[in-house]
Amino acid sequence: MKSFEFDIEGINCKSCVSKIENHFKDNLNITNIEVSIENKRVVLSGENLKGLSLKNSFEEIGFSVTGFKLQ
Repeated sequence: MKSFEFDIEGINCKSCVSKIENHFKDNLNITNIEVSIENKRVVLSGENLKGLSLKNSFEEIGFSVTGFKLQ
């Protein structure tokens, strides 16, 4: 299983958390989603994940990725 950690600009409230969770919950490759408002960080875990693809998904829903790494 892979885990990617994303630094996200624009996570300010629970509504942002819900938007991210709802966007990624239907992706069958993702088995775990952790969102931190305080750290402005999202960790996505699962099989066959591709960092750039996930980065683009954040941007599609209005968030800016300032950095990401494979954990």
